[in-house]
Amino acid sequence: MATTYDASLGVAEPKENSGLLMRFFGRVIEARQREAVRRVRQHLRSLDRETLRNIGYTDEEINSVYNNANI
Repeated sequence: MATTYDASLGVAEPKENSGLLMRFFGRVIEARQREAVRRVRQHLRSLDRETLRNIGYTDEEINSVYNNANI
């Protein structure tokens, strides 16, 4: 059984009238999430397709890992 993360879930955007600290920490969290997604994708790209299949990734998910070069 594979556990996957959908990067499109994201973090709730802080309201425009939120305080400075709320906006700051919201941006810090967003940056940390982007970094985590980037690192996971790098690691997954280091694995071959057969290994990804063995740990439960579907062909569609595997193609997504290899085709998203911008992340």
